[in-house]
Amino acid sequence: MTIEGVQVAAVEIPQINAAITLPSDPTSPLTTEGLLGPTFTIKAFYDSGASGVLLAKETADALGVPLASGVEFGDVGVGGIDYFNVSENINIHLAPFLAPFGVGADIDNPATFTQTYNQVFTNIRAQVAQQNSDTFIGGLDVFGMPLFQGKTVTMDSRRFNGGEIEVTDVNVYNSGQLPNSVPDADFHIQTTYADFSRFTQTTGGEGPTFSENPFIGGDPLDALIPGGGVAAANTLSSIPLDTQVVASYGGTSSGGSWLYDMGAMTSIISEQQAALMGVTYSEDTLPDGTPFLEGAPLEDQFQLQVGGVGGTTTVAGFLLDTLTLPTVEGEPITYTKAPVLVLDIAVEDPDTGDQLTLAGILGMNLILPNFEINTLDLRASAFDFITFDEPSGLLGLTLNPDVVDITLPGDYNGNGVVDAADYTIWQDSFGSMDDLAADGNGNGIVDAADYTIWQDNFGNTSAASGLSNFTIIPEPASLLMVSGLGVLMASRRRNPITC
Repeated sequence: MTIEGVQVAAVEIPQINAAITLPSDPTSPLTTEGLLGPTFTIKAFYDSGASGVLLAKETADALGVPLASGVEFGDVGVGGIDYFNVSENINIHLAPFLAPFGVGADIDNPATFTQTYNQVFTNIRAQVAQQNSDTFIGGLDVFGMPLFQGKTVTMDSRRFNGGEIEVTDVNVYNSGQLPNSVPDADFHIQTTYADFSRFTQTTGGEGPTFSENPFIGGDPLDALIPGGGVAAANTLSSIPLDTQVVASYGGTSSGGSWLYDMGAMTSIISEQQAALMGVTYSEDTLPDGTPFLEGAPLEDQFQLQVGGVGGTTTVAGFLLDTLTLPTVEGEPITYTKAPVLVLDIAVEDPDTGDQLTLAGILGMNLILPNFEINTLDLRASAFDFITFDEPSGLLGLTLNPDVVDITLPGDYNGNGVVDAADYTIWQDSFGSMDDLAADGNGNGIVDAADYTIWQDNFGNTSAASGLSNFTIIPEPASLLMVSGLGVLMASRRRNPITC
């Protein structure tokens, strides 16, 4: 299956409503005074790319989250260490994040607290920022993989795909207990978990709660070279290429293991993997001082400011020819003209010096509704519904049939079967540049190549041919200036693994 027209950034990244209680009083949420009165709800980013639970200093201070005395946690990257305080044991209660704009559930109501905030994780030790949030990034409450354990997370984009400017509904269920309202997935992608705890350090006592992160294409730690070596997660030679994420550009392909990161608004490829395809950063800059790439036409490039705990920077990106994801069904999902930033996400073991650079990050622009950063051209997602089941590691994708154009190659009369009638249409319009019903490759003329498309697909039907031959083109939602999109962040932290 081929997907065309995906834009640079996701319109949003998944969020979740949450509250905190203390183990000594598990039914009384920690509360602070908000603009409209008492509040206990945290609107957090729900992030499969985070190994822990991160609370902003502002959040922890306002709610009175108790800190473990003398304990400090370090998130170790190649460029340095980000330090955090660590909370004492707390309970975190999750509630759905629903339309309208995340408040569709009965949030901030003490009378219904236990019913609404019904997904409970006990004895969590959170990372707590030591400094107030960067003004560009804003308050960062990032709820990572410890709050996915044993659960299935669902994301429903049907409202936005149907034309509403509305949030993606996020729900959390016990694994194996999905309601009948959750549609079956058309495709499944198997992820593999990787443990990045070795790239951290804790002093003064027990560290924060930590869980493994999901990768598509194998465990990237298998690429580590012991003894202080530097490795990239696209060097997994022992893993078949058709089970990795494969990026292609200029006739060259490179496979790798990519982090499935629900907290990334855009997708990222490492400098090394881009270089394997002939794309590198120029030593020069554009007239406005921003970086650009050599090896890709300027019209196929974009620049983006990204932010994290360590600050903000501007990086360049380009359009891959294709980006292909493996599926359990054996029919790969291929994105054409897939936008990716070129950026190294690197970690270092503080004890051994071993370093690892991720091959790539699969961001939410490929999964959820997305937009072009300069024109705000909004695009519906190719998928209506997304599920992520933590115990099995399966990512489920349900196609959006209402706002995509799904075509069967060679079916020139559109009746759902490639047959002799389609040959007649091709024959009668051969050479035409006006009657293009049989222009199967879209090159503006009915020619011999369109006959080959008909011949190769003869006998296929929309029911019998599966989805491997379909091309999906998400339609523009509109050209709107949407208030509330806010400042774009491709990654909210320098190291998207452990925060």
